[in-house]
Amino acid sequence: MSYNIEDVGIVDVNTNAPTSIMNSAGNTLVSRFGASISYDTRNNYELANKGQESTLEAQLAVGQRDYYKIEFKTSWFFKGFAPGHVLELSAKAGVTQSLDGSDVPFYDRFYLGGAGFAARV
Repeated sequence: MSYNIEDVGIVDVNTNAPTSIMNSAGNTLVSRFGASISYDTRNNYELANKGQESTLEAQLAVGQRDYYKIEFKTSWFFKGFAPGHVLELSAKAGVTQSLDGSDVPFYDRFYLGGAGFAARV
């Protein structure tokens, strides 16, 4: 279980940004409470070729905006077609929702693509 208070600081937003992002400009103070649970059956932490690693994470943010965020990540490892090759099948799913009807800040939303989509984080 984790607890984190962070001052996101001044969010500098380009004047050409959409209205939903413009509303996030300025200072924001966020307190986050979170918990996660993991299931790991990999045969090797550094270079697994068998097993799975799955994690379920939940966060609750309270402060100037109240919202929750739930994310599930899983990776399955299989021996490849040649010696030393490994096949990895990964998936991520998540949801974030406001508790008070306001917008979730753009920096805590999920987006399709990006650095974390193709690369294993």
